[in-house]
Amino acid sequence: MCQLDMSDPRVSGTEVSDNYRFFGEDDDDADAVVWVADDVLTNEEGTWRGATQAADDSTPCGESHLVGEGAYEGLEFHYYFCHTSAGAELRGWISSGE
Repeated sequence: MCQLDMSDPRVSGTEVSDNYRFFGEDDDDADAVVWVADDVLTNEEGTWRGATQAADDSTPCGESHLVGEGAYEGLEFHYYFCHTSAGAELRGWISSGE
């Protein structure tokens, strides 16, 4: 669980992820982990529900695709993220689900 504080309040709120991790089998990168998550982002106006995929290596990065419910019905939220020494960086956009 984490709090997202985005520049667009429609995608700020409480994010809850159920993570599923898979360990790399490549001898060159045995410590690499690939994970997927069922994501739910909720705030006072509505909910975004979808999935995240990422690789947890030297610079963990991934992407999320969430579909809106409630006030966000008919919209999709896509975002990319990377965790660096400076913290998590998120970039995303909202588009019509049509």
